[in-house]
Amino acid sequence: MLVPANDRECTEWFGYRREAVSVKVSEVRDRIADAARDGVWDALFGELDAWNFENWVNSTRLDGHRGFAPLHQAAWHGASPGVVNGLLSRGAWRTLRTTRGERPVDIATARGHRHLVDVLRPVARHPLPAEVVVALERRLHPLLAEVSMGLTERQRMRLPQVEVLTEIPEGRLWFPVPGMYGGANIRLETTENALIVESWCRVVDGSGSRHRITPDDTVLLEEGFV
Repeated sequence: MLVPANDRECTEWFGYRREAVSVKVSEVRDRIADAARDGVWDALFGELDAWNFENWVNSTRLDGHRGFAPLHQAAWHGASPGVVNGLLSRGAWRTLRTTRGERPVDIATARGHRHLVDVLRPVARHPLPAEVVVALERRLHPLLAEVSMGLTERQRMRLPQVEVLTEIPEGRLWFPVPGMYGGANIRLETTENALIVESWCRVVDGSGSRHRITPDDTVLLEEGFV
């Protein structure tokens, strides 16, 4: 029998849109996005520290089009290294990309903020060749659409980026899908250049599956009920 891992052990990837969250969460996310956009760092840190969701430091504006998280905004503004280190200490991801594929270091470089280039340069705890990252992501996203019965596509969700997994200490993300009453636990296996994706849906007693993704194939390893 397939038993899902405890999703609270994973860093969460926020891919849902505004209609999937409460009014309170929507308001907090807007305040975080506004403070980062305006470069009001004290207000930003106040919001991040007031809520016990560390990875909100990596959240983007709900229904936004650019995909800027606070670290991207700090890079754009040319914030002080102290501000950037404050975001990094709260769990900001250097590898997170905008909808145009820009990492914070790319934005800082393009805008001439040389004082931020070194501190924003990504540090891969679980290195993977760039071509492997691309190949795994190309297989991951269709699999997430399949196991969610198309919910990720119909809801136009922001899908997990494999490159982020190379930076996270545990190399694992929890991707909840509204309407599925579950989601996917995505784990990186660098020694095999692979992803293990455990997904489950709690509708009608629940069902789960475990897949292994490599650059060349997606294989169902196990399926059952949870």
